[in-house]
Amino acid sequence: MAKGYNLLPMNSREIRLRHLSFLGMVLVVVLWGLAPLSGKILFRDNAYSPALLIACRGLVSVVVMGIILFFSGRFKKLNKSYWICLPAGLVMGGAYLFQFIGLESTSLAKNTFLESFSVVVTPLAMLLLTRSKPSLSSILAAIFCFVGAFVLCGNGWDFSSLFSVPTFGDIFSAIGGALFGVNIAMTKVFSKDKDPYLYVFFLLLIMTIMSFGYALPFEKGLTFSWHYDHLLLLLFLSLVCTVGCWVMRTICLKRVSAVTCAVLNPMSAVIATSISIAMGIEGFSFNVLFGGLIITLSILLSGIVDARSEAKLALKPMVNDEKSVEKP
Repeated sequence: MAKGYNLLPMNSREIRLRHLSFLGMVLVVVLWGLAPLSGKILFRDNAYSPALLIACRGLVSVVVMGIILFFSGRFKKLNKSYWICLPAGLVMGGAYLFQFIGLESTSLAKNTFLESFSVVVTPLAMLLLTRSKPSLSSILAAIFCFVGAFVLCGNGWDFSSLFSVPTFGDIFSAIGGALFGVNIAMTKVFSKDKDPYLYVFFLLLIMTIMSFGYALPFEKGLTFSWHYDHLLLLLFLSLVCTVGCWVMRTICLKRVSAVTCAVLNPMSAVIATSISIAMGIEGFSFNVLFGGLIITLSILLSGIVDARSEAKLALKPMVNDEKSVEKP
């Protein structure tokens, strides 16, 4: 019986870590809701051009993370398996470029809504990478979340007008959202045995190289600002929304399903839209209210079902071991 008792604290601790991971994922989504709003303000002030903003954001992040990794000795963990960061980094870099280039020429609400394409793409990417079929609750949560984001950014009840004349900004935002969905699945699969700090460092390094490679020769109207307010927003995007959020999400994905992560992502649309309304950038509508409620329900559905199913799986070894010990 002692063996069974020894496993109990370990399983209880694992369940608590899963719950904390879910809360950590929620915090990441809240902070990421502030990222497109910050970008929109910088574009409105003509402070940075889109690709150069991503490049500068990545450069600051890579330098800070490189210093931390060097003095903490984490570079000693580096091995050949980290080559897998190359495709994941290319996907992440592409997602950011499409998202922010699209953000410059479309509304904040449309940009954050179209990023919700990750909800649909993530289960498909997981199916291709692991051949694991998503659960019924995950599918329902993804559908609710997609509908909620659609309602959130609709125009009254005439939701079809959202796509009446899609612009390049709309198309780029949708592609960025789809690539973020692929990145979620790749991170879930590829980072299991990786140091999360090293993994994120190489993803950001690849993203930064891609962004400079596009911005310097190809981006029109290249702009950069040294203004105090603009630099503060750049630091916020770099240190909080990039380094902090990507590391936290990579750690949390070890104990949270990729579909749950994807379903949580559109919550950033609620955050971004709510703050933009408070700042007078966009007006209030019942779409914001009802869309936000639907997205919240989808988050609760995904989070509760996912937590309960994983808790049951965590307790199975304890029950089996207790039965085996009780046998004479």
